[in-house]
Amino acid sequence: MQLANDVVRMLLSYHWPGNIREIENVMHHAVLVAHGSAITPGDLNLSRLGPEPAEASEPHEESLDAAIGRLFDDGSPAAYDHVTSRLVRAALERCGGNQVQTARLLGISRNVLRSQLARLGVIAPRRRPRHVTIA
Repeated sequence: MQLANDVVRMLLSYHWPGNIREIENVMHHAVLVAHGSAITPGDLNLSRLGPEPAEASEPHEESLDAAIGRLFDDGSPAAYDHVTSRLVRAALERCGGNQVQTARLLGISRNVLRSQLARLGVIAPRRRPRHVTIA
């Protein structure tokens, strides 16, 4: 699969605050939704490639930044877990419990979502098959 020229320019000009994991998620999503032999801008979740949060001008982004700031100001030791839990649970509810749609909404793979759901106790963790040795 190839990348269209405008996609390459977009990807190179983005700051990538999430580093390699963010790049992996964006590219994984693009490969899954791409039609044809090239990834186009429409295949990327370009809304995620917008301005940095500090440049946010939308009211909901400002209120989210304020809420996160209050968590930090309160010295919440589990701020990440709290925010992640609320975000994942809200997305799952919005998608009616459909994990594929929830993962797509969050911009993550279904496997990552399932790991989060297991960590939150929403679903049972996957059990790895036990290797049985026969003597």
